[in-house]
Amino acid sequence: AVTIAFGVTWAANPWAMPPTFVAAGLMLLAGDGRWHWPAGEGWRRWLALLSVGVGGWLATAPFQLAFHPPFHGIGLVHAWTSFRELTLYGLPLMVVALGAAVAVTAARGGTDRERQLALGTGLLALAVLAGAVTGKPVAVMTGLVAVVLTMEGLSPGEKRERPAILLAALGMFLFFVPEIVFVRDPYGADLHRMNTIFKSWFQGWVFLAMAFPVLLRRWTPPGKKRLAVAALLLAPGLVHLAGMASGLVSGRPLGLNGFGWMTPGDRAAIHELRKEPPGTVLVEAVGGAYTDYARLSAGSGVPAVLGWGNHELVWRGNGILPEVDRRRALVKRIYESGDVETIRNTVQEAGADLVAVGPFERKSYPEEGLEAVARAGKLVFGQTDTTALYRFEHGPAGKDGAR
Repeated sequence: AVTIAFGVTWAANPWAMPPTFVAAGLMLLAGDGRWHWPAGEGWRRWLALLSVGVGGWLATAPFQLAFHPPFHGIGLVHAWTSFRELTLYGLPLMVVALGAAVAVTAARGGTDRERQLALGTGLLALAVLAGAVTGKPVAVMTGLVAVVLTMEGLSPGEKRERPAILLAALGMFLFFVPEIVFVRDPYGADLHRMNTIFKSWFQGWVFLAMAFPVLLRRWTPPGKKRLAVAALLLAPGLVHLAGMASGLVSGRPLGLNGFGWMTPGDRAAIHELRKEPPGTVLVEAVGGAYTDYARLSAGSGVPAVLGWGNHELVWRGNGILPEVDRRRALVKRIYESGDVETIRNTVQEAGADLVAVGPFERKSYPEEGLEAVARAGKLVFGQTDTTALYRFEHGPAGKDGAR
């Protein structure tokens, strides 16, 4: 089960492979509360971990053999997370992890309360001083906590909380990594580590959230004090829940409809597109990444001539840039030429079957160009004042010839 889950995770997102594999390894090597080295009877667990890695690849071998994401290398970051940003996105998790690290350090003082206080205070002082000297408090804090929790997780003996401590160490390490290195991609200098943070922090949140109860128990004594700390830390995470609850009295529509933000015409067009046979290709407005463009293709599964162009670069490398530019020019010509024959020829050159005209097309292209699209194709769905789909029949060369 772990092998298949790991393989599917690897295939779904190659970025997630290393942390997921490490997490699986930590559970295999410390799941019973003891840390098992390869020597002695521990070799069986290390062999099991090897089988998870190899088996995960074999479980998704057709995908692994066919997919080769471009790797542009590793770089050193030149912009760092501010302490405000870290607390904004992970305050409860960071506080409980830091508190647990202080408690772990203090416990090394044995039963001597003064020695415990000195060690715990010393760790905090070291973090503050190193953060001030380096100017990178987030890197110092996350790295220091990761090291302390790792040392605790690898210490000898049997400890029930060991698996959670190690998962927390992994989570803090995932927050630390984007402060030092990033995976290069085509996003440019200003967004140079965006993808690295995006992928690392997501999994870091998961691991720290899983370990949260154990970290809280390790940090605070039982009783009312622990309950109070838990309430204070969990309160910021209830903001979204409170916002949703307010909809019950505000009249704002609630639900899990991911298309709720769209116009009724776009939603209807998506349902119509889902009836199209495999091989159908769509033309819709092209816009920037992380926008609402490419909404019809994304919602229906019908491929578009071009969606988010920069994501093609991320997955296929810079070698795809000429093709992305060619397709962007074709879409622009279809919507802006204003000439019926040019539109028909361009749609065939693009290998498309349907051209959409809706709110995003009206926002992006001139009205006269959209009127020409309506004259060039056959209206098969919708209304000209909402969202319409126009079908184009291909000439003798057909779509394959056009491509």
